Amino acid sequence: MQLRGTLEANLRLLLHDRRMSVERLAEAAGVSDSYCWRILRLKQSVGLDVLEKLAGALSVPAARLLEDVPASTAMPPPLKRGRKKKEGS
Repeated sequence: MQLRGTLEANLRLLLHDRRMSVERLAEAAGVSDSYCWRILRLKQSVGLDVLEKLAGALSVPAARLLEDVPASTAMPPPLKRGRKKKEGS
């Protein structure tokens, strides 16, 4: 379970840094929104193929998603479900 938590923390940090929604990550990685949300809620195991797809969508090496997050790292607020409104809408 520890690796799932590490993956979740790294995904949250990278999504926040890139101002990217979970839905956009899922689309870029070629997986479903619900699958990504299950990963982020620690309810889903991830195979190597999906790990590579997620890393590719975030433009980082796959190993980056499994690096320990320093305890001093300020975590972003919890992710909210739902698509962001497009600018100008």
